[in-house]
Amino acid sequence: MPGIIFGIIFYLIDQQGGGHFLLGIQFSKIALLFIILNLINLFPLYPLDGGQLLNRVFLDEDSIWSRIFIYLSVGLMGWFAISMYSSSGNRFYFVFLLFPLMMLFRMLADKKLTGIEKKIEDEGIHLDTDYEDLPDKDYWRIRNILIANHPSFHDLSPAPPFEYDAVNSRPYTLLFR
Repeated sequence: MPGIIFGIIFYLIDQQGGGHFLLGIQFSKIALLFIILNLINLFPLYPLDGGQLLNRVFLDEDSIWSRIFIYLSVGLMGWFAISMYSSSGNRFYFVFLLFPLMMLFRMLADKKLTGIEKKIEDEGIHLDTDYEDLPDKDYWRIRNILIANHPSFHDLSPAPPFEYDAVNSRPYTLLFR
């Protein structure tokens, strides 16, 4: 909404005096750009704001319907990029393929993290616990699950031994109990 409001303000200023420019661009063209870009952002396609609103308010983000909606959004955005390229021949439209690709990578990463969260919950550990309230025993169990299941942590050695280093320290404890 702020972009649309700025667009309306630029338009009204241009209509009052006419001929106003910002960096060589007429205010009426800036107004049109603000309004069009922000209206496009309200389309019900994920990851645009309209799509995120639709996904969060009307769909359960963890449901199959949410995933179907996101896959449809990925397909529509990919179709748009390819069809705009074929109709115009302008390679610029291939930039729009970055959005569906990034969305697919994000969905894969989210799926992996959801699997890790499930493994932690299967161990009987409550994930809604604040870090300060997390018992040492659960900390080490979570740490071992992450080491075993996330490639970023494969260089760490699992516990035991229950030792801390500069990268992996807990400020209020020194030993596992």
